[in-house]
Amino acid sequence: MSLGDAALRSRAAARKQFCLRILAWTFFVYLVGMGTANARPVPSQDAQGTPNPFYVERIDFEGNRRIRSETLRARIFTRDGDPYKPEALERDFRALWNTGYFEDIRLEVQDSPDHPNGKIIVFYLTERPIIRRIEYKGLKTVTESDVLDAFKDAKVGLSVEAQFDPTKIKKAQVVIQELLAAHGHQFATVKPTYEKIAATNAVKLVFVVDEGPKVKIGKITIQGNHAFSNDKIIRAMKRSRKASLRGKMRIKSDLRYRQLARCQFQHGFLKPHTAQISVG
Repeated sequence: MSLGDAALRSRAAARKQFCLRILAWTFFVYLVGMGTANARPVPSQDAQGTPNPFYVERIDFEGNRRIRSETLRARIFTRDGDPYKPEALERDFRALWNTGYFEDIRLEVQDSPDHPNGKIIVFYLTERPIIRRIEYKGLKTVTESDVLDAFKDAKVGLSVEAQFDPTKIKKAQVVIQELLAAHGHQFATVKPTYEKIAATNAVKLVFVVDEGPKVKIGKITIQGNHAFSNDKIIRAMKRSRKASLRGKMRIKSDLRYRQLARCQFQHGFLKPHTAQISVG
C-alpha cells in the first residue's frame, strides 16, 4: 500500500468518525429538548376551559405578631408557584378565619413587579387581643374561686393569657348568672366589659355583677296529697316555710325526695310516688 492510499484511508476514517460525533450530539440535543418540553407545566384553565396564564409568585402575611407566618402558611392550601385561582384563595381565607386567631382579615392580590404573569397574595391580619386580667365587680355571694370552679365544670375555656373570644365570654356570663341563681339570686345580672391596655394588644376583662335581691320562699303549696297533711310532708322534707329559693332547694332536692318516699313507705305505700317542684 502506498503512502497516498494510506493517507486517503486515514482521512476517510477521520471524516466518518466526525460524522458519527455530529449525529450523536444531534440526537442528545433532541432528547434534552424532548425532556424539557415534557417537564414544562401545562397552563391551567378556568371553569370555562380558558387557559389561565397567571400564577402565584408568593404569599405574604402582614399584621401577625404572636403567630408565625410559617404556622399560617401551613393552614392554607395555596403554595408559591401554583396557578392563580380566586376560588382557591377564598378557601384559604376561610381556613385562616376558622382558626379563631383573628378578629379581621383582608385579602389583597397584587401584580408582580418582576413577572408579568405573577401574582403576589397578601393577607392583612388583625390578631385578637390577649386577656391580661379578669376582674369581677359587685360579686358578693360567691367568691372568685367559686366562679373559676364553675368555669372549669362547664368547660368555659376562659382564663388569663387566653385570646379574647366573644363566644367564650358569653358562655362565662351565663355560668356566673346560673351560679348566682343557685345561691338565691335568680334575678342577678352580669355584664362583661373590657378595657384596652395601652401600648399592647391586650385587654382587661371585667364582669360587672348586680346580684339583685335574694329571693325567698314565701309559701309552699302541695297538691295531690290525700293520705298526708301538708305539714307532715313538709316536716318529712325537713324544710322550714321560708328558705333560700335555689340554694338548699336545688342542692338537696334528691335527698328530700328520698325522705318523702321513706315517709310514704312507712305508712304502707309500697310504691311511693315521686314529687315535682315548681316555682311560681
